[in-house]
Amino acid sequence: MRTTRGVKAGWLAAGIGLAAAAWLGPFAGEAHALQCGQSLVLVGDSMELVRDRCGEPTTAHTRLESRIEWVVPPGPGFAGQSRTITIEVVVWTYDFGPGRFIEELEFRNGVLTRSRPIGPGGHGR
Repeated sequence: MRTTRGVKAGWLAAGIGLAAAAWLGPFAGEAHALQCGQSLVLVGDSMELVRDRCGEPTTAHTRLESRIEWVVPPGPGFAGQSRTITIEVVVWTYDFGPGRFIEELEFRNGVLTRSRPIGPGGHGR
């Protein structure tokens, strides 16, 4: 006698997995964590915490980014009011050597906003 309980459970798990993937799709790239020794570095961590956990970066670059933000949106017969906001963007890379990817970390106003692998490591520190 053959049961379909396992088959039904498999389909249910697959359906839940697909639903979760669809729901998390836009955020999937944000889930990357960087392991430094016994600690993890996550989006939302401060520059100081990352430096404490990972040490000094292999490279560091700073740039300013400006964007326009509407204070009062334009409307019929009204041009609106806007202001320019400038933020500091700092990009650190870590090369932990062979067997690990070089990691690029982006900070905006001192907070980690993105962490991503950018290629094989090899130069070490």
